[in-house]
Parts: sequence; C-alpha cells; structure tokens
Amino acid sequence: MVPTDWWLLDSFPVTGNGKLDVRVLDRLPVPADPDDVPVGPRTATELAVHDLWCDVLGRSRVGVITGFFAAGGHSLAALRIAGRAEKRFGRPVALAEVLGRATIAEFAAWLDDTVPGTATTERNRPARQRRQITALPDDLDLATDEELAVLRSLTGLDPTSQGANQ
Repeated sequence: MVPTDWWLLDSFPVTGNGKLDVRVLDRLPVPADPDDVPVGPRTATELAVHDLWCDVLGRSRVGVITGFFAAGGHSLAALRIAGRAEKRFGRPVALAEVLGRATIAEFAAWLDDTVPGTATTERNRPARQRRQITALPDDLDLATDEELAVLRSLTGLDPTSQGANQ
C-alpha cells in the first residue's frame, strides 16, 4: 500500500512502553488542504456537470477544481458519467474524455468547446490571430533537416540564408 496523504507531526504518539500508538494516530484530525477549497460552478455548463457528478458520486457538493478521484470517483463512476453526459448533452462522450479532463471545470470547458448550444460556442469569440514572424534569432540551432523544413513552411523564411535575419 502506498500512502495517499502525508503530514508532518511534531512527534509520534507512543504507548507507555515506547511503541507507536496507532489508535491515537487513527484519531488525529486530518489537516485541511489549502488547495482543496471547494469552488462552486461558475457557468451553466459547470452547473450541469456538477449536478451530474454529484448524482453519480452520491455527494451533495463537489468543487469544480477538485479532481475526479479526490471527489470519490472510480472507473465505474466515470463510465456512468460518460453515459449520462451523452444523454444530457446529446453527443458521444468517451471514457477517456471524462478521465482526461478530471475536474468539473476542465470537462465543462471541453463540452463548451465541442457541443453546440453550450456557453462558449454561443459567444462571439474573436478569431485566433497568428503572430507574424519576420526574422529568426541569430542563435537558432535546429538539429535536423526536417525541423528546418517545418520552420520554412511555417514562416516562409530560410533560417540558413544570410538574409533571414536582416
């Protein structure tokens, strides 16, 4: 077994004969993790995913940045969430999507970007702008011809020519 929680004690509790008192250790309060402060849902999609997770995990509340396994999730619960998310959002949701986006916030953001009718896709998002590269650094040192070819195709510049950095 590998411990999942670690915390520092000033001293170990011992019995009258100097052995470790495991019963006292079991009763010690677990210190609060400052990074585990529950954050409530901030968008409609996060709220829908939050309600889904709470229903499957049998909890009344889960923070949107709390990890799936830290919230009590397991592989069967992930399968249930994937199935219910498919029904709720009307699109296929693979198990890898649930496990790969292991917080409510990450999963909701993925849904917003992939499901029509959710918050992000309805916004007028500005188109991504490409940064124009006009010169290459003098100390550019690429190891292979393939990398040079990729750089040429992306920038339209030849890093090996003398005029590339002019």
